[in-house]
Amino acid sequence: MKLKERLFVLFLSCILCVSLSGCGEAVKTTSSSAAQTTSSTQSAVSTVLSEGETVRSNASSQALSPFEQKFSQNPIDADYQADSKKALSMVDMVALADRYSEIWLNEETAAYDFLLEKSSENDKEAVKKEQEDWVNQKSQDLSQIQTQTSSMGNMANLEYSSRTLSYYKNKTKALYEKIYQIDPNFSYHYAGKGAAVG
Repeated sequence: MKLKERLFVLFLSCILCVSLSGCGEAVKTTSSSAAQTTSSTQSAVSTVLSEGETVRSNASSQALSPFEQKFSQNPIDADYQADSKKALSMVDMVALADRYSEIWLNEETAAYDFLLEKSSENDKEAVKKEQEDWVNQKSQDLSQIQTQTSSMGNMANLEYSSRTLSYYKNKTKALYEKIYQIDPNFSYHYAGKGAAVG
C-alpha cells in the first residue's frame, strides 16, 4: 500500500472514530506499532467503505427522521467528502479539517441568527441564554479536546482538528434541529463550493 493510500485510510479511520465516539470523548488507540495501526485502520475502513461510498454505522442505519435526512444532505458534508479525496498528506488532512471547522463555525453563527429571528418572543430569551452558555463553555471544551488528543503522537493534530470539526458540526446540527421545528424548508447559509461564506 502506497504512503498516500495509507494516509488516506488513516484519515478516514480518524473521521470514523470521531463520528462514532461522539464529541468530546477520548478515542483510545491500543495499537503499538505502525503495522498494527495500518492493519486495524484498513480493517475499520473496509467496514465503512462500499464501492467508494461511506456506509452509515449500525447506530445510524436505522430509519432516519425527516430532519436527519435533511441534515445528512447538507452541502458542507458533500464538499468535505469531495475535498477529502484530494488530501494526500497528513498536513493536507489537518488543513482540510481546520478549513471545514471554520465553515461549520460560520454555519453555526448563521443558524443561531436565523433561529433567533424565527423564534417567538417567549423563546428568544431561552435561545439567547443557551447560545451564551455555549460561547462561554467553548474555550474549555476545545481545551479539553486538546488535552485528550495531545498524547496521540503523529495523529494528535489530525485528531484535534477532526474533533473540533465535529464539535462545531454537532452544535450547528442542534440549532438546525430547532429551526426544522419552526421551518422544515430552511436553507443552509453555506451554499456550496464557490459560494461566499460568512
